[in-house]
Amino acid sequence: MSESFKLPFNLTWRTVLILTIASFFLNFFWEMWQMPFFTFNGEDDYWRMNWVCTKASIGDAVISLISFLVTAWVSKDVSWYRPPNMNFITIYLLVGIGITVVLEWINTAVLFNWEYKDTMPVVPVLGTGLTPIL
Repeated sequence: MSESFKLPFNLTWRTVLILTIASFFLNFFWEMWQMPFFTFNGEDDYWRMNWVCTKASIGDAVISLISFLVTAWVSKDVSWYRPPNMNFITIYLLVGIGITVVLEWINTAVLFNWEYKDTMPVVPVLGTGLTPIL
C-alpha cells in the first residue's frame, strides 16, 4: 500500500480486516435475534428482513471499528485492550453506544426505516431500544 494509506499506531490492514469481519458476523447474528422487537414496511418479506439485518450489521461493524480507532487514538496504543483497562473499555463502549443512540434516533424518528414493537424495552430519557444498545 502507498504511504498515504498508512494506518496510525502500528495498526495493520490485517487487524482492521479481521476486526471488521468478526464484528460483522457477530452483529449479524445479534441483529437476527433482535428482529422480533422491530417492525418495518414489508415485515413478512424475509429477504427484505435479511437485507435490513445485513445493512445494520455493516453499520455495526463500522461502529465497532470507529470505537476501536478512537480508543486507540486516546490510548495511543492499538493494543489498548491488553491487558484489560476499564478506562479504555469505557471509552470504547461510550463511543459505540453514543453512535448507536444517534443512528437509532435517525432511523426511527427521522427516516422511519423501522419502529420498535411494544415488546421492545426502551431506555428512559433516550427513547432508544435496549437491544440496539446491548
